[in-house]
Amino acid sequence: EVLVVGAHLKARPNHPKSCSKREAQARVLVELVKQHGKDRHVILMGDLNDFDGDVLDASSSVPNSDVLQELTTKLDLTNVWTFLQQQDRWSYQDVHRKWPDSSLDHILISSKLVKYVEAVWVDRNATHSDHRPLAVRFRWGNK
Repeated sequence: EVLVVGAHLKARPNHPKSCSKREAQARVLVELVKQHGKDRHVILMGDLNDFDGDVLDASSSVPNSDVLQELTTKLDLTNVWTFLQQQDRWSYQDVHRKWPDSSLDHILISSKLVKYVEAVWVDRNATHSDHRPLAVRFRWGNK
């Protein structure tokens, strides 16, 4: 069984009040996944509006909060950005150029799902938003 959770956390990655609100949202997600994700694979994804200090994006953005650390550590999740080279790790492009190309969007997967990842990519042709879709394809089978 797979539990899929979509989330859109508070914006403004480096603003102190936003960071504390996002950290609170992350704690709620941790409890939700712990409650409903027992004995299941987990995919937690969405616009988490934060940077992953362990998996640096194309601009080497460093988080001012513990959101990604909280989610990956407490839930034993792996960020699929790890499957891409650092220069390819961006899904957000600010049209006003206030922010460098960065990875505010994330797909976090149970560590047991890592062996089934076949491909990870960002659709750079999707231009209807300042965010580009991040995708992962799994190959189920005997691995």
